[in-house]
Amino acid sequence: LRGCDRVSDVLVVVGDDEGEEWARAASVQTVREPAEQTGLNAALRLVDEVLAAGPTLVVPADLPLVTAEDVDALLARSPGPRSVVVAPTADGGTGALLRTPGGVIEPAYGRGSATAHLRAADAAGVPSALVHLPGFALDLDRPADIALAGGWRAVTRTIGEGVTPTIGEG
Repeated sequence: LRGCDRVSDVLVVVGDDEGEEWARAASVQTVREPAEQTGLNAALRLVDEVLAAGPTLVVPADLPLVTAEDVDALLARSPGPRSVVVAPTADGGTGALLRTPGGVIEPAYGRGSATAHLRAADAAGVPSALVHLPGFALDLDRPADIALAGGWRAVTRTIGEGVTPTIGEG
């Protein structure tokens, strides 16, 4: 994300001390998931509160093939100052969700979330776009998905003591 022309800040939602430590080592801002609420949707509602009225791009951490070019292409497809852009995964999930402003629709991650996000935008009267980009199509939900991404060595490399998603190195 830091390699993208159109991304100014990166914020990582973390659920534990280890995640926070990793994010700090990567020099990115963090928001800690509230202990009383669990799940991605609850965490994103908290992010919406923290970021106020700015746009938010949600990119889950389990997308090993996403590139800076994919992110920039997605950001370029925003249909206006109040809008939603969805890049679906191959299984109907959401590989990327751009909401301008961040709280324009509630996050709806879960089974069939790409359609759920587009329906929420329609219900809110907000222009939306569905953008198919290859880097967002594969998310690592099952061990078999690693093979689709070229194997474990292709999707990870060791940096210091942490593991950072990359592609094509092994």
